[in-house]
Amino acid sequence: MSTATGQPPTIAGAIQAPPIGWGGQIGAARAALHQAIADRAKADLRVSYTWVILFLVGPFIQTAILGFAVLVFFSTGQILLLIIFGLIGLLTGTAIHGVINRTLIRRMTRHFDREVRLRGALIEYLHAKAAEEQKLNAVASSLLQMAMLHGQAQAEDRGRSVLWSLATSLPFIRYYFLWFISKFPYEHEQRFLRFLNHAGQAAAGLGVPFQVPALKPVKRHRFWLFLLLSLLTNEWFIAFWYLVLIREPHIHFDNHVQADDALSLALH
Repeated sequence: MSTATGQPPTIAGAIQAPPIGWGGQIGAARAALHQAIADRAKADLRVSYTWVILFLVGPFIQTAILGFAVLVFFSTGQILLLIIFGLIGLLTGTAIHGVINRTLIRRMTRHFDREVRLRGALIEYLHAKAAEEQKLNAVASSLLQMAMLHGQAQAEDRGRSVLWSLATSLPFIRYYFLWFISKFPYEHEQRFLRFLNHAGQAAAGLGVPFQVPALKPVKRHRFWLFLLLSLLTNEWFIAFWYLVLIREPHIHFDNHVQADDALSLALH
């Protein structure tokens, strides 16, 4: 039965194929997913561990600058020079934190952007394939869970501006930054693993040869314990804290490589 225009009637509640057809949407989603995978080289930044050296030598640099300020004052009697060099010395720690904070924020923000595109493309691919093969009912639960996790990640995985990372480098305020950035690796990883597991279930229902690889877990670290140790050691422990903040996302990125490669092979 056709309408006056010769087109088949629209059934209320039915899922309509996109203008390019389900096959076209599958191809577009596959291309978007492969592009998101290819972008990991520039999005998932590998931060050098040598940054930690700054936190070990920083106090000595700060002490040297403050000592020089006092020496200049007693040599010249210029209070202005004492104030200038004193401020430089006091801000040395803030500058060190600002540089590394900016690097960590930029890495996190770029990764969030890449993973958003990857998750969205995978949802579109599996949805279009299920619609084409008329198996939506079989995988509806998995697709719904993927969509919910995708929405939750978009709400919670938010990057921050460079100015924000510099502002949170100030004494005491920097602990808020450390609390914020410390949550990223574990919580983000757990959400991504749940998303992958549901994607694997949907793929199995559609005959797509994707299996979630065995991944190394990202550890959850106690913020309050790290904060206490930092205060007790006059912030020397922060050097180790930043070492953890560099290392744990690297583990997540390594897990992504395995998951990305498995997706790339399954959706070639």
